Amino acid sequence: MVETREDVEDMLSPVANDGHSAERGAALFGIHCVACHGSDGRGGGKVSEKMPPAPDLRHISICRRTDGFIYGTITAGGRAMPSLREGLSTRDRWDLVSFVRELQSAGCEGSAAGMGSATEPDGAGTDTGEADGTGPDTAGSEAGTVAPDAATTGDAQ
Repeated sequence: MVETREDVEDMLSPVANDGHSAERGAALFGIHCVACHGSDGRGGGKVSEKMPPAPDLRHISICRRTDGFIYGTITAGGRAMPSLREGLSTRDRWDLVSFVRELQSAGCEGSAAGMGSATEPDGAGTDTGEADGTGPDTAGSEAGTVAPDAATTGDAQ
């Protein structure tokens, strides 16, 4: 059982990246994720009016996370994100990862400069740490737009 997202950080997706998975993930995203992440995945969902906003899924810090880490976040939750283990099958959660990667395929934005580790983010008390996927693997990246590569997305199977 996945207790934390770090438990499966190195896991590769068992789901073929054939477009069908992302399509199924888009439908699931509309049901389970839009309220926080917004329909475009940028974190502007209705819940953000009352709670700290969910992270932008196209931020470079999340783009640089592995498929396994994103799957683990969906499964076990994050700093402010609840676990979606109940009610979603393993396949559903991997389909959501595929959809997140599809959102990111248009390019990732932002800068990881000045961000802390996943467990000790800079700016304590903000929601820029664990929930947005920052961590040591984002250090040294530059501002701008980048596309996730196969090494970080698990596509190099």
